[in-house]
Amino acid sequence: MMPQRTKRPSTPIIAVSGMLAALVALATMLFRLPVPITQGYVHLGDTFILFSAMLVGPIAAPIGGIGSALADLLAGYPMYILPTLCIKALVGWIASWQLNLHDQHALLRCALTFTLAEVAMVAGYFAYEIFVYGFALAIAATPANLFQGASSVALACALLPIARRVAPMIKGGGKPL
Repeated sequence: MMPQRTKRPSTPIIAVSGMLAALVALATMLFRLPVPITQGYVHLGDTFILFSAMLVGPIAAPIGGIGSALADLLAGYPMYILPTLCIKALVGWIASWQLNLHDQHALLRCALTFTLAEVAMVAGYFAYEIFVYGFALAIAATPANLFQGASSVALACALLPIARRVAPMIKGGGKPL
């Protein structure tokens, strides 16, 4: 029995994905609040990972991972590059679950799915920071990660009307609904 071929992303989706990864990196680097406990920072990058999930679905996983890891590389946080790549890819993947932008409950579904994705982000960094800094500092850094996650969910949900108009153009190459 021959394995089934998976559908390859279209050229517009690949192009938009590259731009979205760059947007994630820029939002991560340009809009940040320092967290002195871990020498890290709170940023807006997750908002655009979640927005990417609305626009291109599961391709938000590499968008989130690559865009966020690139930001860590360029901002001088080399010890976070690999964990960020994995954690933010997971955020993008979870965020794309069960999304239907035109469902009557789309806002609620986005809020719940995005919250689950951001809980995974908080848990991922908590686990990594226990390994690097110890339990006490990992606990101390958690409120900043929770704030980042909650604000990203709220901002991404606010972008739902934009995603409803733009996603069909990306996916189908046609006019917005």
